[in-house]
Amino acid sequence: MPRQPIGDDMKTSMCMFGALLAIAVVPTAVAHADDNDTLFLSTIKHHIAGITNTEGDAGLIKLGHAVCDDLTLRRSRASMHDHLTAKDWSDSDASWLITASVAAYCPWVP
Repeated sequence: MPRQPIGDDMKTSMCMFGALLAIAVVPTAVAHADDNDTLFLSTIKHHIAGITNTEGDAGLIKLGHAVCDDLTLRRSRASMHDHLTAKDWSDSDASWLITASVAAYCPWVP
């Protein structure tokens, strides 16, 4: 018996299956990023009293990523600490910001 060509209904079903599969895979990556953000925010809000940012939590998250970018590309922890304290961060707050940033966003940094 000769094979029948794939009809439009079958093509539509296959496309929908592919789209659903793609959607099912994406939330896994997003959830991981959210977990890192939650870890970072809960750590700094617990240890740095009254920390705020004009951009809210999104601004704090950007700050955490910026700390990691600097630590990864050019600064040591000591240099980052000095940089933050020069910008009026207390010793303790600077240490917690660095610690929380590394734990959440760049655990490979020594």
